[in-house]
Amino acid sequence: MITIKHGSIFDSQAAVLVCPVNCVGVMGKGLALEFKRRYPYQSERYVGLCRRDDVSPGGTYLAAGVIFAATKNRWKDSSIIEWVDSALRNIVGDMKYLEPTGARSIAIPQLGCGCGGLDWADVWPLYERHLGGLDCDVEVWIYE
Repeated sequence: MITIKHGSIFDSQAAVLVCPVNCVGVMGKGLALEFKRRYPYQSERYVGLCRRDDVSPGGTYLAAGVIFAATKNRWKDSSIIEWVDSALRNIVGDMKYLEPTGARSIAIPQLGCGCGGLDWADVWPLYERHLGGLDCDVEVWIYE
């Protein structure tokens, strides 16, 4: 079941948080910057993957309670809706992988819609399609 929440994703009690990122390891703005401040260990792991060219658009990367979802190639680029679609499919797989660990909830922002420039009206149907069938609590956070 998907629940819409308003405010900061960091107010969530979900077992897993999703951080929108690029593929070059720059976390200098928006939600990615706040994740970098709050989750330095996990963020360093993601940056290391970028330095090894192991991050690709639409990919996701797990690091201790955080899923990094790459919705753009470089930090200055816009997000691409096909990459958001791919990231959401990967998030579903990640959550199924984490199921045995007891991760039964996820908090996800509006991927690609902040610094990525996508329109939420175009992205929301992808959330319904991919996340609606997850067997865990799904919180979609609308930042205000």
